[in-house]
Order: sequence, then structure tokens, then C-alpha cells
Amino acid sequence: MKKLYLILSLVLTLCLLCSCAEEALPEYIISNYDEESRLDLNDLINNNDSEMNSSTETSKDNSSDSELSDSESSVSEPSYDESDNSKDDSKPDENNGSLLIKQKKYTYDGNDLIILDVTNESNGNYSITINGTYLDESGNVLKTEKKTFDQFSAGYKNYFLFKPEIKFSQFTYTVEVNKTNAPCYAKDVKYNFLGLEENADAIVENDKLVWRPAIVAAMRYGYVGTVPVQAFMKCVLVNESDEIIAIFEKAPVLEYDPNPEGKEHNPIYISPSDKLDWPDNMEGTIRAFVVIEKVTDKLPDRYGG
Repeated sequence: MKKLYLILSLVLTLCLLCSCAEEALPEYIISNYDEESRLDLNDLINNNDSEMNSSTETSKDNSSDSELSDSESSVSEPSYDESDNSKDDSKPDENNGSLLIKQKKYTYDGNDLIILDVTNESNGNYSITINGTYLDESGNVLKTEKKTFDQFSAGYKNYFLFKPEIKFSQFTYTVEVNKTNAPCYAKDVKYNFLGLEENADAIVENDKLVWRPAIVAAMRYGYVGTVPVQAFMKCVLVNESDEIIAIFEKAPVLEYDPNPEGKEHNPIYISPSDKLDWPDNMEGTIRAFVVIEKVTDKLPDRYGG
């Protein structure tokens, strides 16, 4: 009877552990941003119409209610063939609002990277392009990089990840904004980080496949849209010291599933031996956020796309 009691206690403990692992952890919220800018869309678009017909740049003095220490911004619109250019004041102007852009620099894997937290504080849908420039201590350009996300629907927030695989001193950027009438699927993509777990993964050693203990990130993806899509994203894991400990790419194909079950394991550390010693930077509570880079209804062939 005592043996049976011990077995039942063990089973109950395992069930409780599994239950805890299935619970989603709160999303990591970046604190103490290095810079923050709020760009008035209506002013930018008016400036674009009247002053920048052949240019896509505006100075930072005209682009924001707050100072832009290292950034500039620009807005361009698609051209329309309108016979009546009069403004109907009875209709709400979707350009009334702003873009809130927050910037944070991190060190990861021996190099520097930038996270831009961008929120569309307007009633319009936009495609946003960030033109980033990496500078050394003397202000010399080390590298440039351009990233576009075309589904900033009204009120939507997303991140841009600038990861140049170099060390740099400064990061500056310009912003291009275009109105869009294309479907905005990104707002319907949901995700949960369930924590780190011990598992196993295979590596090639001496031309043989060898299984080693591993630390994996458990993720779950949901979707509340009606059109099946594929979401390309980068998952960023952060420890209790606000250090980025892992970044991995995912591209799940999603169909309507507001309350998904199960989970997906993503290896982030594979032990070099048969014993798993957790790295110090992976101890404690790990949280995550996701950078959605593209969402498309054009599916891979195996899904009938």
C-alpha cells in the first residue's frame, strides 16, 4: 500500500509539473527605452503633400512633438486620381494620430542589436519601412539595413529587429509610411511562450547522429482570422537580468484556432556531453516577445498554396 501511495504521489507531482509548464508566461515588456519618439501622421502627410513631392525625408524638427535624438522620419502616400480634391470634413481623417517608436539597444552573442517598438496610434492601416544606419564612435557609417512591415493596422503594435552581426556605437533611422488597403492578417496572430524545458536534440558528431540533452523553448501559436496564413517571426527570449539569451526563427502555418492546445519545442541550447548543466543566464524566469516580420496568405505547396 505504501508503494502504491508513493507511485500515486509521483504521478500527481508529474501532472502538476506538466500543468505548470502548459501555462503561458507573461510577455516580456521592454523597460527603460534608450529613446522614444512620437511622430504625428497628419503633419507628416501634409508636409509630404506640400513640401516633399520629390523627397521622402523630413527633418526631425518637423516630425514629432518630442525630440528625435538619433532618428528622422518620412511619410509617402500612394497617388490617387481624384477628380474632386475637396475635403469632406464630415468623415474622420484616418491620418489623425501618430506613430510611437521606442528604441532599445542590446548586446547578444558578442554583437549589438536594436529593437524598435512601433505602435500605430491612428485609425488608418499602413505599411512602415525603417531605414537603419549603424555608426561607429566617430559617426562613420558601418552598415545600413532596410526593413518593411506592411500590416500596421489601426492601433497595432509590432517590433522591428535590427541585428547586423557587428558591434556599433550609434543607430539612426528614417521612417517611410504608406497607406495600405491590403488585408492586415498580423493582428489576428497570437502566441504564447510556455517556458524552458529539458528535452533532447540530435547533433552530428564524427559523421554520426548523436542525441544530447537540450534546453528547449516551448511555444504555442493561435489565430483568430478566417483566412489561413503563414506567419514569419523571430522569437526573442530574455532572462531576469534583461539579457537576450536566445533568438530563433519560426514560420508556422495558421488556421482559425483561438484556443490552441499542445506546444512546439525549439532547441536553444544543446549540451556538449551526456549531462545537462544549465547555463547561468538561463536560470530563473525567462520571458519572451515575438517580432512578426511577415504574414501572408500564400501558403507553401504542401498546404495547397
